Amino acid sequence: EKYEIKNETFVEFGVEDYRESNTRFLVWHNHWSGLIMDGNEKWMTNVKNTTLYWKRTIESKGAFITKSNINRLISDCNILDNDVGLLSVDIDGNDYWILDTISTIEPRILICEFNSIFGSVETVSIPYKDDFYRTNAHYSNTYYGASLAAFVYWAQKHDYKLVCVNDMFNNAFFVKKAYCDLPELSINEIWRNCSARESRDEQGKLTYLSIDECRSLTGDLPVIDVLSGETKLIKDLRFK
Repeated sequence: EKYEIKNETFVEFGVEDYRESNTRFLVWHNHWSGLIMDGNEKWMTNVKNTTLYWKRTIESKGAFITKSNINRLISDCNILDNDVGLLSVDIDGNDYWILDTISTIEPRILICEFNSIFGSVETVSIPYKDDFYRTNAHYSNTYYGASLAAFVYWAQKHDYKLVCVNDMFNNAFFVKKAYCDLPELSINEIWRNCSARESRDEQGKLTYLSIDECRSLTGDLPVIDVLSGETKLIKDLRFK
């Protein structure tokens, strides 16, 4: 399926040291340009010292992203205009709230990391907090982000459609409906639990808990229904 991309530009935040990301291939092999951001300023400084940085056109910024700074961070990048090819959101926390705040760009492709611990039904996210950091929020590192249904709700409201998920089942791919004839997927037909087992104990060691065990461990923590604004507990959610 051919998908029209007017400007081969992108914004990706939550890239860590940019060795594993959704846009690096596009930068290196297809000469896309764009903005990468991460809360770890050292990682972003290190990217500037790589071959990639001077052989291609990217801008790296070290910044802890919040609702109050995201639009300024994007608009200060002189590589971009409103019509960007791709936006990738993966900050392990306020992802939904940040996405819902962005107004300076309108990407044709959108990639969002979601948390399958919240199940396939509920349109929920962790409550917004400026300094949210998932290890501090719960030692298990499994309390973060938003459900796939929450992102699908946002996408439909903004004329995007879900067209793909990755093999590990934690990244959802959306496209602007006006530019693509790919069929829209429903959550019910594709749903499965994320295959990653990244839970940790209070000492920070991996515990490899199942999805159900993680839900039990974090059951008393709150989430917000992004449609109604209602606060719920994870243990009270409908998971399928």
